[in-house]
Amino acid sequence: QCARKMDIHFSSPQTVMIQNDSAQSYLKAVKGNFVEGRTQLVACVFPTQREDRYNVLKQLCCCDVVVASQFMLIRTISDPKKQRSVAANIAAQINAKLGGELWGINIPIKNFMAVGIDTYHSGKGRARASYGALVGSLNSQCTRWYSKAFKHLEGEELLKNLTAGFVALLKSYYDHNNVLPNVKGLTGPFSCLN
Repeated sequence: QCARKMDIHFSSPQTVMIQNDSAQSYLKAVKGNFVEGRTQLVACVFPTQREDRYNVLKQLCCCDVVVASQFMLIRTISDPKKQRSVAANIAAQINAKLGGELWGINIPIKNFMAVGIDTYHSGKGRARASYGALVGSLNSQCTRWYSKAFKHLEGEELLKNLTAGFVALLKSYYDHNNVLPNVKGLTGPFSCLN
């Protein structure tokens, strides 16, 4: 109901019940029901907050089956005083994750692109890992985005795959706009796209 009031329309989801609260039960349910090219989003409702379960499911959805995900806690979605605002926020998040546009801005620069780059270091001891990410806008309203994450050497700050990621971002921008982003005063840096 909240989504419809926001002019966001979702079809009825496939519901899967699991036998217990273990991370393995969730993993099995997602893997067993995921259909490549058809499954748009995995939404899980958790009875309790557990970092181990969250982490393995995020890993599965982000890296293994590559599908958008939305995780919710029962206590968050069942508070009657906050239900309407929580439902509206979740609907907006799901809409954005599925490519919907919630807002836009008007940037007066023709063929504008905003780009962000960051690194993240996780874990301790033998479980340490480092990741880098690149994100870039694909339209002038900054409502469509390209993103790519890379695993790289432990503790490495610079993205070793930055060039390849940036080339992929530029190709995606070109596919959406039939033109490359505006780069005043620069010539030739995009010759690798030919």
